[in-house]
Formats: sequence, C-alpha cells, structure tokens
Amino acid sequence: MTHIEPDSTVDRRPGRNRVAIDCLAARFGGTAYAAVQLAREFLKREDVETVFVITRRGSIVDAGLQPTERLKVIRLAEAEGAELPRRLVWESFRLPRFLAVTRCTALVTYSGMLPRRVHVPVLSYLLNP
Repeated sequence: MTHIEPDSTVDRRPGRNRVAIDCLAARFGGTAYAAVQLAREFLKREDVETVFVITRRGSIVDAGLQPTERLKVIRLAEAEGAELPRRLVWESFRLPRFLAVTRCTALVTYSGMLPRRVHVPVLSYLLNP
C-alpha cells in the first residue's frame, strides 16, 4: 500500500479520524476485493476511530465485511436496473449529509464522480487491480 501524506485536516492522534468508503461502484471483481482490503487496512491504524463502508447488498464488499464496533457497514438495497441514477441520487443528496452526521474526516470513493461538493478530503480510487 502506497503511503500518502495526509491532508492537514487529518488528525494523527489515536482514534481521531472517521473514514467513509463509498463502494457503490465497486460491487464485483477486483475493485470490490480491493475495497474490502482497504477497509481492513484502515482498521489497523490507531488514528482511525471508525470506518464506514457504503455498499449494495449482495456485493463482494457486502460478503467480505462483517460489522464490528469500529467497522460500520451500510448496506443499501440491491440495484434492480438503473444503478447509475440511484447512485447519483445517493451521492448528490444522502452522501454529503451522511458525512456530516457521522462526522467523517475523509472519504474514499470508487465512483469517480461526486455530483455535489463534500467538505472532507476525498480520495477517488479508479484503478481496477
């Protein structure tokens, strides 16, 4: 895993960060497996209090992660067609509110698009391993 110097808004003290991982675009294949591994790696860090993973029921991410005290898995209903419009609605309206309510300090997204500005550092992961 490549080390990236954190943004100034990231607090390195133990238990100070809350990371959200938006996996709605990483449901199957190598990217989904990478998302599972990334969530597990964040949990090893002392400076991360909680990891929130947003995924679809029935995805590889859903199957690969079991919620714990520090890992919160938010499982949205399976997409029955029209996945892109549903994801657009989630990322436009619900995601910014979710980040604010949960007091997240960073967002990792696999979608490559955020239709609305969020007020935390964003890492957009667009590589399929």
